Amino acid sequence: MSHIDNIFTQVRARLQSEGVKLWEEPYFSEDLGCIEGAMENLAAEYGRFLGIPSDRCYFVLTELQDNALRKLAARREFNATGLATFKVRRIDNRGGGGTTTMQDVKCDLNSLGSDLQAAIAAKLQLPDSNHVKCIAAGKMVASNATLASQQLKNNQQLIVIVTGRGDNQNEALYDRINRIKADVEAVVSSQNQLMEMEDQNGSPVFLPPDENRALLTGLGFCEKAKVAMQREDFEEALLLLLEADERFATCNSQLLEKVDNYALLNLDIVWCYLCLKNVTQLPDAERRLSICTRSFRRSYGENFERLYSLKESSGRSI
Repeated sequence: MSHIDNIFTQVRARLQSEGVKLWEEPYFSEDLGCIEGAMENLAAEYGRFLGIPSDRCYFVLTELQDNALRKLAARREFNATGLATFKVRRIDNRGGGGTTTMQDVKCDLNSLGSDLQAAIAAKLQLPDSNHVKCIAAGKMVASNATLASQQLKNNQQLIVIVTGRGDNQNEALYDRINRIKADVEAVVSSQNQLMEMEDQNGSPVFLPPDENRALLTGLGFCEKAKVAMQREDFEEALLLLLEADERFATCNSQLLEKVDNYALLNLDIVWCYLCLKNVTQLPDAERRLSICTRSFRRSYGENFERLYSLKESSGRSI
């Protein structure tokens, strides 16, 4: 987390603990707008309490106030027109900067995912909306389903990966993702075989053919994602991991609880969020880390008892 992000976190937590509402008086008036004197006094008070320069505190407070006012305006517009506002943050990892500036994009919740892609492409001045990949709450937004059916909400934050923008690097990413997906699915189809699996206790796990195919395809995407992560191409890795996550989601939840692969998938997704410096997906990261914790506890015991037992039985030193 950067220094300024840390200040935002501290100031936001302080505001919440004291129940301060920056969009109401004495800090804001519908007639006068931002009341600078009250904001400056609050910045000085918080600066002393948190050990932060008052000018930085003031900057953070005004940014938080602007964000709150934009949310209120978006809520009023949604209630009046049904038009939802999405906070879109585009990932651009080429310069090592992680994510770029957040922008507002409006779209009706009854519209298809493809309509949202088109709106984002227009906002970002991109020629082809098919190259826009939207991620909401850790899931890829499907282009052929409505936003409402995918549980998207007004004022929700989205991250966007642009896989083609007219330059060679992004065009290569778009083509590479499609080629990898086609190759993995072709390999799974051509082998036409069932995968033999065991749970943490070494007992066989029998899968219906459809689940077996979905799991094989998901594991194939995971392996390709690991290669991308090794070369620090976290945009590609995240897209492939989310494709794998969609395949795993079609499997029985009890099956996913019996194998470590799903936990490792979630851990890799969180790692990609971190490397892309994407704080907008923190709630999804927390959810996925909880899945990892539960799975690893089942696999290795609360205090790694099963891991130690396996090492002792193999004759290896602990």
